[in-house]
Amino acid sequence: MGEIERPRWRRFQSKENPEKHIALLRIDIHTKEQFVKSVEAQPGKSGLVFVHGFDVSFAAAARRTAQIAYDLGFDGPAFFFSWPSKAELSAAGYRTDETNVDWATSDLVEFLRVITATARLERVHVIAHSMGNRALVSAILKLAQEPQPGRAHIHEVILTAPDIDADVFVRDILPVPRNVGRITMYSSSRDLALWSSKSYHGGYRRAGDSEGTVTIAPGVDTIDASAVDTDLGVGHSYYAENRSVLPMSSICSATVNRRISASAS
Repeated sequence: MGEIERPRWRRFQSKENPEKHIALLRIDIHTKEQFVKSVEAQPGKSGLVFVHGFDVSFAAAARRTAQIAYDLGFDGPAFFFSWPSKAELSAAGYRTDETNVDWATSDLVEFLRVITATARLERVHVIAHSMGNRALVSAILKLAQEPQPGRAHIHEVILTAPDIDADVFVRDILPVPRNVGRITMYSSSRDLALWSSKSYHGGYRRAGDSEGTVTIAPGVDTIDASAVDTDLGVGHSYYAENRSVLPMSSICSATVNRRISASAS
């Protein structure tokens, strides 16, 4: 759990083996109608959507989605929304990604409409990471402002390490809960990537950074994962790589809807 298994040269592995690795075997291009039919043909009435963050390629987002769905034992189709990240760990790449993730919001809105309404999934759960939270929060805000009955309904939203200005997040999230069954946000005081983002943005705290204070917003369950974060890197991917956090952040059994509380000593 928590690992994207890949070929390892130490084990003399050079090619992806679907029996051992998270493997991207092929990419097919579908029309909207073909896509909907493929969704309707899959078992399960609940769908899982992943929205990736900064510096993530299409292939990397596909593998991460597969890992999350597999580790959680999710019973239903899994999707990912790949906005055009430059997939470059640099200041220039960050600036490009900030523009592209905002640009992609309208496409995410349409994508969520398709899988909630056209494909007739009864429940849709969405997990966003890092900068991808900007597109998701903006998208569900737009959906929340749409009149009934055509407004899409999302059962649960998981916001992990959101790279969003904390005050902007609290302001923009207010109208959203009426259109979402539950919203849970994960933050950490040990997230070095969000520290860097705060510095880059003139010292304005990010919603996913709990150093000093935890961001609290009406209708949102906020969980501080600092104490259970064992990531030895930058501490930004704990949502999918930590054995303690991943099961908690699961909407896992889509048939169960319960409040989550977490504490760590």
